[in-house]
Amino acid sequence: MTESEWLACEDPNSLLAFVAPRVTSRIVRLFVLKTRLSSGAEGSDVWDLQVLPIRNLVSWTGILPPIELNVSPVPPAHCDASLVEFVIAAQTKIEALENPNRNLRQFHSEYCQFLREFIPFRPVSFDPVWRTSDVVAIATGIYDCRDFSAMPILADALQEAGCDNDDVLNHCRDANGVHVRGCWVADLILGKS
Repeated sequence: MTESEWLACEDPNSLLAFVAPRVTSRIVRLFVLKTRLSSGAEGSDVWDLQVLPIRNLVSWTGILPPIELNVSPVPPAHCDASLVEFVIAAQTKIEALENPNRNLRQFHSEYCQFLREFIPFRPVSFDPVWRTSDVVAIATGIYDCRDFSAMPILADALQEAGCDNDDVLNHCRDANGVHVRGCWVADLILGKS
């Protein structure tokens, strides 16, 4: 998959196939919570659950109805990605049943936006030198307040700290990007994994 294909893709399973080895348990939790919970629940203590087993989390968010999913199992090395695939399949079925007039292509496009927010196109090595007090303070403020309007300011602070990584800087400056808690740049800065 090329970068332009990654950015234009509206099939979440294609994106998952490309990044499967890099999908972590944290990404699964963020994805499940962001795509299933109402926006009001995002601010609650459940958002950063680190210890809740994923199976319990999936059950807790209500996406284990008796629906035939036809999601094929994948090797254990990719179990986190297969769980996201399961979530997408389950929620697509639920959405189709609950809102039969909804355009499922738009639904999948939203999932792709979340996946691009949680996982960069290519792995990024974050130089600890870039983690200045200003960068950490801005990233913490963005993370705690969920005010992503400060992302371009974060890009400027990173650049001042010596960051020359186009993926990092472009992600922060992307005015059309969907930014949510779990943003891969903020996670790299704050050491969340």
